[in-house]
Amino acid sequence: MNKVYLLLPVEDAQRTNRELSYLKNLVDFSEQEVKDLVDSIVKTMKLNKSESAGWYFDQRKYLDLRSKAKALEKGAKPSLVDRMDASVKNFVDFRHRDGYDKNLVLQINYTDQSGTILTGFISDPDIPDSVAVNANALVRPIVGYTNIQCDDLALHEWFTKHRKPKRELDVNYKKHGDRSYLGKKGVVVSRLSYNKTQAEVFLDKAVGVRLDGETSPKNLFFHDKVKDLILVFWNENVMAKPTYHAYQISPDDLPEIQKIFKKGGRELVENIKRVAE
Repeated sequence: MNKVYLLLPVEDAQRTNRELSYLKNLVDFSEQEVKDLVDSIVKTMKLNKSESAGWYFDQRKYLDLRSKAKALEKGAKPSLVDRMDASVKNFVDFRHRDGYDKNLVLQINYTDQSGTILTGFISDPDIPDSVAVNANALVRPIVGYTNIQCDDLALHEWFTKHRKPKRELDVNYKKHGDRSYLGKKGVVVSRLSYNKTQAEVFLDKAVGVRLDGETSPKNLFFHDKVKDLILVFWNENVMAKPTYHAYQISPDDLPEIQKIFKKGGRELVENIKRVAE
């Protein structure tokens, strides 16, 4: 399983925190920079929260940012804090990660960072499948380790290339895939007009909604703007790996589009448009 470490600025009015060697100081942020930081977290998680991953942050730094954002609220609903809290509801403090050793000391071209989220990230035994997401926190990049900006498409692209376990496509399913059949009320459900290689690329990029208790989304969707078709992927509930079969629909097929809306509302529809290509 992938792991994502959200790196946040440190707040230290006295400027004595050793983490200031690699993290920005939240006390130096303007109001707009705080709002932009919150928006980047909310936007990034809106697109990627359905991914089956371990999500980690430093809860103390999050609470500092939360307090800073709370002070900027002007009565808007939902508030900055409401939106940010909802976006990180699946995050846990990195100190609670299985196997985390608080006494581990690493020298990584910084001063001693033992007991920090940076050490937690770099010491993760699953680091080849892990990424640090820089929420305007790093003074400079972490050389030699995968770190990306807190950006929705950047994280989505990372998952597309590094997702574990990898999504599998079944083109020989008894329905859909390379077959077409009559669905409910005699409606013809179209077979795919793509070869397996093309469809696998779209499956890797597809987005959906993962409900509580699900290891993988029940449905995934991808809009191919070249042919102007939407691919609908169905989870076959294979325990060993996330396996999907697929069929395609037209964006003009209103009954099918309404089904998509019912599954995830406006947010899902916007996410499908966001990754369309």
